[in-house]
Amino acid sequence: MINKSAPRFDPEKWAPATSDIQLWKDYDGFFKQNNLCTPGLTLPTLVELMGFFERVSQPGSVPDDDPDLIAKHYLKLSFEKAVELNKILEPHFEGPFYRSSCYAYSLDHTGPREIFARFDPGAVSGFQIDWLYLQKEGSSKDFRCAIHEGCSSDSLEYIGKNIRYEEGAYLIACFLGFDSFTRAKDVHFVRQDYDGGFSHKASIFEAVSRKDFQNLTIQEPKTAVFKSDNLSYEFEGYFLAPAVK
Repeated sequence: MINKSAPRFDPEKWAPATSDIQLWKDYDGFFKQNNLCTPGLTLPTLVELMGFFERVSQPGSVPDDDPDLIAKHYLKLSFEKAVELNKILEPHFEGPFYRSSCYAYSLDHTGPREIFARFDPGAVSGFQIDWLYLQKEGSSKDFRCAIHEGCSSDSLEYIGKNIRYEEGAYLIACFLGFDSFTRAKDVHFVRQDYDGGFSHKASIFEAVSRKDFQNLTIQEPKTAVFKSDNLSYEFEGYFLAPAVK
């Protein structure tokens, strides 16, 4: 069903930059070289990396057995390995490239230029989600409330778990991801396109797609499967987004 309020599906427009592809190769190569499972560069991973590097800026500043270092357990890195990874990623930090998250893509927004700058719910209005608190201490309820508040501040209307169409708006599906072991949390969005299909951007380093993580075409978002190595994403419901201008 055609929805003239929705953005058009245009894979070429959203193709990742060559520099971003190289960043992913460097990142993935580091973990493979160290015989570790590569954590996807999802929001929790980026948050944990930033927090980790901030806290272990100098050797000995944090004990190896620090129980609060979620990042170390999440990424299975020693201090020395974390420093090595930081050196690998550092050359990419200031690249002037547009990097669209799944949320930016759902709003047809190019997103920020900086590699670790995020475009999350609330980015349009200026509402800021405290990701470091939510990852370390926040409950799943806290996380859910923060995502809803951020989306609402960006003029998205939550309509529940059943599809409802309104003139001048298009659908965005929301999925919340949780890891009970590391307490990591993430959010993923799938949008409705002009031609009635559904698409998403799995990460800032990947092309847009109309297939879920099981490589199945997304017929209706709430039946799609999104699961990474560490996170299982649960369907949270649909939002109505204002028409793309």
